[in-house]
Amino acid sequence: MAKVQRKLQNYLILNKYMSSMFGFRDMKEFSALLKPIPDGLNYHKKLHFTEVLQNLKITDEFRQKLNLYDENIQEYLNHINQKRDPPIVLKYFQYMAILFTEIYLDKYYNEFNSLYSEFLTFVMALNKKENSKYPYPNKKAMQKLAFWSATGSGKTLLMHINFLQVQRYNNKKYDNFLLITPSEGLSTQHMDELLLSDIEHKKFETQKTLEDWSLKNPLKVIEITKIKSEVSSQDGKTIPVEAFEDDNIIFVDEGHKGHSTDAQTWKNMRKELVGKNGFTFEYSATFGEIIDKDETFNEYASSIIFDYRYKYFYEDGFGKDYSILNLHNKEDYGDEYFTGSLLSLYEQKVYFKNYGRQIKPFNLENPLMIFVGSSVSGKAKESDVLQVVKFLARFVNEKKNFKELIQNILTDKSSLVDTNDQPVFATKFPYLRRLNKIDKIEIHEIYEDILKVLFHVKTSKTLQFVEIKNADGEIGLKFDSEYFGVINIGDTSSFMKLIDKEEEDYFFIAQKSNFEQSLFKKIEKKNSPVNFLIGSKKFIEGWNSYRVSAMGLLNIGKKEGSQIIQLFGRGVRLKGYENYLKRSSAPEFKNGMLADVKIPDYLELLETLNIFGLNANYMETFKKSLKEEGIGEYERLTLKIKPTMPVSALYVPRSTKDESDFTKSIQITNFDKSIAKIKIDLSSKIDVLESREDIKQVDSSSPIKENTFSSELVDLFDMDYIYLELLKYKDLKKYTNLYFIKDDLSSVLYSPDKYSVLCKKEIIQLNETDELQKIQKLQDYAIQLLKSYLDKLYNHEKYHWYQENLQYETVSQEDESLIPKEYVFTINSDADTLIKDIDKFTSDLTSFIRVNSEDGNIMYEEDISFKHGMSNIMDFFAMNVHLFKPLIYKNVKAKDLEFIKISPVNLVESERDFIKQLNLYLENDSKALGFDEIYLLRNPSRKGIGFFETKNFYPDFILWTIKGDEQTINFIDPKGLVRVDHHDEKIGLYKEIKHIETDLKKKSKLNINLNSFILSRTNYSDLNWSESKDELMDKNILFLEDGADFLKQMFEKISS
Repeated sequence: MAKVQRKLQNYLILNKYMSSMFGFRDMKEFSALLKPIPDGLNYHKKLHFTEVLQNLKITDEFRQKLNLYDENIQEYLNHINQKRDPPIVLKYFQYMAILFTEIYLDKYYNEFNSLYSEFLTFVMALNKKENSKYPYPNKKAMQKLAFWSATGSGKTLLMHINFLQVQRYNNKKYDNFLLITPSEGLSTQHMDELLLSDIEHKKFETQKTLEDWSLKNPLKVIEITKIKSEVSSQDGKTIPVEAFEDDNIIFVDEGHKGHSTDAQTWKNMRKELVGKNGFTFEYSATFGEIIDKDETFNEYASSIIFDYRYKYFYEDGFGKDYSILNLHNKEDYGDEYFTGSLLSLYEQKVYFKNYGRQIKPFNLENPLMIFVGSSVSGKAKESDVLQVVKFLARFVNEKKNFKELIQNILTDKSSLVDTNDQPVFATKFPYLRRLNKIDKIEIHEIYEDILKVLFHVKTSKTLQFVEIKNADGEIGLKFDSEYFGVINIGDTSSFMKLIDKEEEDYFFIAQKSNFEQSLFKKIEKKNSPVNFLIGSKKFIEGWNSYRVSAMGLLNIGKKEGSQIIQLFGRGVRLKGYENYLKRSSAPEFKNGMLADVKIPDYLELLETLNIFGLNANYMETFKKSLKEEGIGEYERLTLKIKPTMPVSALYVPRSTKDESDFTKSIQITNFDKSIAKIKIDLSSKIDVLESREDIKQVDSSSPIKENTFSSELVDLFDMDYIYLELLKYKDLKKYTNLYFIKDDLSSVLYSPDKYSVLCKKEIIQLNETDELQKIQKLQDYAIQLLKSYLDKLYNHEKYHWYQENLQYETVSQEDESLIPKEYVFTINSDADTLIKDIDKFTSDLTSFIRVNSEDGNIMYEEDISFKHGMSNIMDFFAMNVHLFKPLIYKNVKAKDLEFIKISPVNLVESERDFIKQLNLYLENDSKALGFDEIYLLRNPSRKGIGFFETKNFYPDFILWTIKGDEQTINFIDPKGLVRVDHHDEKIGLYKEIKHIETDLKKKSKLNINLNSFILSRTNYSDLNWSESKDELMDKNILFLEDGADFLKQMFEKISS
């Protein structure tokens, strides 16, 4: 019986150990906690992520350590952001990687024996508990940390911060900091990035130069090809490993790669480079290719500290979506298939041109089609490239044939079907179909326009091949005077001879160009005419392009999975809206922080990478590689939503203008405005400051109280630097209508009535022994305070503008922001889950939806559940008072249901509990309540009714009660309160909403009342708040633990 191959991703024991420090079994659980947490700093000037972790059940000692780590991480971030505009803001997964590294390096350099013992004990216990075979840690192997990071997820940023981290913690003798890259091109890229991050660096040289004496601890950059194991390799181009001495701290990109003999040689050299006191940081998007050989497998299983491979990157909404054009018959990979691929590129380019202004904020680039493979030379590759150029030449010259194919494709007469026997182009080309239907562009005109747009030619012409002598390995392609494509292949002369032998009427070999510069290097320029790039290995090796929108597969071998993943990862790179790196279908655009962003129609065309292959074998190999990486194919099911709108008009408060009106109509220049005092809380910083060796003057018995910076201290601040930092912050926050000068900022710091700093007095005092470092630290706190002041001032103005423009609107059945048209179920058919047969699950769910919604109305008339096997998967609620049916709850207790996503998002447990209790209460006591009518609506986050956009609060439910001509609108939010500050603005909404009520009554003349309620799913006994339960009830905070009593209390308040 063949041995079952272990998958590395299932044995990442170091990653599990780090997660266990916070009480989590694995990264999946850990990520689920931090994903919804906002980026940036909170009221205490601490990263939001850190405060969430400090609320976990961890020791007080570890909780205090997290304060120190938070300070350090902010320092690293400030360091690499000094020259960046806009500055980098850590995503949750970047924070986790950096925090894990911080903890590990602290323990490694300061408590190594304890670290090793704890790690070993953890593995032994886990192997016993799970009857598993996780590898045991090896002391020597603990000299390395590896990061499994998807292309585009910020590996370079991570490397720079790792460099700063190891500089902080390393207390051992070392010889060099080395960054080892695969090629000179990538070395240049890395050096540009290091310069941007303000990290000292230089090219490695054996002889010391003047630059060496001026740099303190530079990161020395060298290509792996220049390091040789032989002492005798004095060829002027390579350097023997002995020249680096013994103890180096090295940073390696994709260091596990190479042929088996090369890999072993490199592994031996790396051991020599690291020596006894060195350390290795390694980064890769493709660790999954490491095969199940004990030594190497175990080494990486116990050194990969963080796992954020492409599977997770994609699931979080980063990068482009992808579409793989699968055909049922292997013989169908011919002219019609390729014509469809050209139509996809043409559609993208026409859309890019026509929607240029609308899509500008989304940072999309001019579409480019690439044909790539895992090798760049050889007969197989050359024949593939020849097949591509033959097709392009025939398309331009065989007008009748290809016009007919385009006609068939766009009129659904294509003979091609996918693997499910469905017409392969049936749902494709929505924008071209719109142009044909609405703008009356004739289909036969599309062919002529393709010639102009893609090939820069108006009529049939021969294809010219021009060898570019000033560019290594490039052949230019053109039909007329302007190039439309470039071939980048290893042996140009061999390929040109192949072309010369072809008896092809549509080919012509032009003279070699001695003057033309590299077409490849100009591809990124906005005026580049190149629409096709064929055979470029540079794309695999790190070409930073965002233009790629279509990918044709050449010469894909069955054992080249890692290069396939790299190809794919680079193809789906996306800057995204305001550089968030996310596609517009990401959750944040539906009910998150970006839900108010207006998304242009058909934007998904440019946010999708279309993938096709020269033959079926290439496609199968490609799909298999993606599947092994955990990147699956997705199926989508829909369920129609049935609105149940009442005859009575239901009102909601809405702004008559959007945010763009605010930025255009209001200019904020007055820093003397009477706004609430700004407070920053540095009480948690005390132990951090006391623990640092260079700051020892804090008296631990000194009381914590509100303080301000002395004028003498403010005099020492660099106001020019502070001013520039605040301008950066203003740009980052998009405060385009806020204006200030340097004196405005200093006036705040000199005014004790405008702010306070909660801390021990000694923290913000200076004495004669203080060093510059403390002044800089206090200056950083002043910057944080001023950022809070800008936020408060801006939001104060925006809030008052918002109030002035509020009015009542009636809820309409056509308002999709409140009454959605359908649910969409997205199922990852290749997910690794306990539900073994996902195809059967999908089939059963499809049948359940059809039978209960399309064939009958059961789902809209009664509560029903979808079960699979013994598990209750989903509940569908047909609540009579709700404005649409059904509401859906996905069972959080049913294991492994993350492979199915629902949009609009399903109910969470506290919301499910609320509607069940409310439904039961209304069935039993509705008449006793005394209302004529009661209605409920689940309020979509961000797209629904948010009373105060500046406060980012969208309560989960809206409850209307009607009695005569009086209508009361109640905003209800079931939520946990463990991590909510009792001064949170959401808590204060119960009072603020009454001011809005008064203003709107004056404006509208309608008899409408407004209320806000928080329904705590946290039991009162678990809250550390000082108020009694009755006092919280006075603030409209009620507790789900009280059962029907909380509803009685709520309706009594509504009626009062």
